[in-house]
Formats: sequence, C-alpha cells, structure tokens
Amino acid sequence: MTLRLRRLALLLLLLALPLAAAATRTVVLDHGSLRLQATLELAARRTLADGDVLIEHGTMGHRDMDVVRRLRAMLAERGHSTLAPTLSLGVDAREGLYDCALPSRHRAEDALAEIGAWVDWARREGARRVVLLG
Repeated sequence: MTLRLRRLALLLLLLALPLAAAATRTVVLDHGSLRLQATLELAARRTLADGDVLIEHGTMGHRDMDVVRRLRAMLAERGHSTLAPTLSLGVDAREGLYDCALPSRHRAEDALAEIGAWVDWARREGARRVVLLG
C-alpha cells in the first residue's frame, strides 16, 4: 500500500469516527421482589464514567415511548450517554404502557425509590455524574 493510499485510508477512518453509533443494551436490576428494566445507551467513544443522563418517562409511560427514544437519540448524537428505565408501577419486568384495566396500587414513593436504585446502579458502574431528566 502506498503512502498516499494509507493517508487516504486514515483520513476516511477519522472522518467516520464521529458517525460511530451509540452502544445500546438492556439493563435489568433486582429491586425488592421486582425486576426493573432500563435501556442504557452509551454515546460513541463514551463510558459511564463520562456521565449519564437518567431519562424518566411520564407516570404511565415506558422507556421506549417515542419521546424517550428521540431524546436518547438526540443526546447520543451530542455525546451524552443515557439510562432510560421503565418504572415498574408494581409490575415485575414491566414493558410498554401500563394496562389501565389493572387497578393502580403504586405510589409516588415507589417511583422515587426506583429512580434512586437506578442512580445507585449507575454510580456502582462508574458514573461520576448522573443528571435526571423527566
């Protein structure tokens, strides 16, 4: 490979780096008798040690609502990692919208405890700074 071709390859690689995709995974946390779930999205070339935005949805919503997904994507584009949990509302491993046909027995204090559990998890995983967005 010629020197000119190597330089061109390196330039193309450097130009592609800002376009690197965020790494996304589901995190499961045991909280009392419930399993809580969240989506962790690490921005390109970031770790939890660089900080985290904990995005909380509206009361009966969930982590994959359109507005939450768009916020996660927008923040990742700007280099911010996010953790988006779904509040259990008393339902083990809850996914999607809360079934409004079910009696609602959760309390605001339950949500506060779950958010606190996620902040604690992020700190144990190395996050030096956690910002709450809700």
